[in-house]
Amino acid sequence: KIKSEEKKEDQVSSSELDVPKSLPSLHRAQRVIHRVAKSGFHWHGSSSVMSDIFSKIELLSKAVDKKQQEEIQGLLGETLFMMVELGRIFDISCEDILQEKTTNFVKKYHKMEKLVMDSAGKKLNDINTETQQHYWRKSQENTTNDITK
Repeated sequence: KIKSEEKKEDQVSSSELDVPKSLPSLHRAQRVIHRVAKSGFHWHGSSSVMSDIFSKIELLSKAVDKKQQEEIQGLLGETLFMMVELGRIFDISCEDILQEKTTNFVKKYHKMEKLVMDSAGKKLNDINTETQQHYWRKSQENTTNDITK
């Protein structure tokens, strides 16, 4: 009887997986992943998750080359979900880290806009892509721990 009660405690009921859809998507995915992990369902560590991520990215690359919109959408979602699982393994909040990286990106973008205006006296949409890339790289100088480089 005790073992059967312990087993029930380890199982996740469908109502426990009813995480509100109103939550930000990453936060919702994290909650679902944490809840099913509590029940014992999870991938076999970071190596397995990384392998799945690389596999999805390879398929995503092929779908992008073929411009397969629905396939791209599905694979992008699956990849993001696997990234959230990787975050769970390392106890990283993907919601928080994406907020932080988005804030960093916005700061660098504004820095780039200012550099373009100060150096060339122009707005971003008045310069070509190659020149924009030059200013983007300049806006990142002296910046550490940046995934957008």
